[in-house]
Amino acid sequence: MRNISALYRQTILGWFWAFAPVIVMTATFVFLQRRQILSFEELAVPYPVYVFSGMILWQTFYEAVLAPIKQVMQAKTMLAKIHFPREALIVAGFYETLFNAGLRLLLWIPAAFFFGFNPFSLGWVFIPGFIALIGLGIGIGVLLVPFAALYQDVEKGLPLILQLGLFLTPVFYPMGSDPERLFFLLNPVTAILDTARSGLLGIAPALPGAALIWTLFVILSLGGGWILFRLALPHIVSRMPAS
Repeated sequence: MRNISALYRQTILGWFWAFAPVIVMTATFVFLQRRQILSFEELAVPYPVYVFSGMILWQTFYEAVLAPIKQVMQAKTMLAKIHFPREALIVAGFYETLFNAGLRLLLWIPAAFFFGFNPFSLGWVFIPGFIALIGLGIGIGVLLVPFAALYQDVEKGLPLILQLGLFLTPVFYPMGSDPERLFFLLNPVTAILDTARSGLLGIAPALPGAALIWTLFVILSLGGGWILFRLALPHIVSRMPAS
């Protein structure tokens, strides 16, 4: 609650910053598509709805990856001086990500109506796909925490890698032909994000089998990340500057 209340405390636009990345990126891709700079096959839903829903989910994944690293780096003084359950930082990052995602999903309702789409046509796969997407991000972030705590290159370079990942994941474009799908099958974000978006749009997911397999990977990555986090953090705290 403290972290959430402090997120936009010293800003003029306040909660708008939770929506800004999604709105700006959606407007950019819609503009490029309408100018025919980007050309796609016909979609089952209006393109603005397709890209807006994808950007909501991608931004959620993006924040989930960075959340554990941000929480640990912000709490380094507390980690060095106070004994408390270290997992509380990961849980706080999860709740913060979930809170911001909830704000964007509230924006989804009027935006979908604006583009002539029923925002309440949810499919049953939305909730498990949505949670799996956050879990995947948190799992990756937890695995990277020990390295990020010791080397600032991880914290500085990870946003750049995630920006590149946006273009390697069908967030603002469809998956296309079958040969291209083999590439997307190797990207864990693709199947899980597609499943969550399909549930949000009320359509059938394109890769349900791959989504199930990668969800199992999410569970394993969370378990492995937790073990690595528990084993490595005491040694890392002793090497982290306390101020």
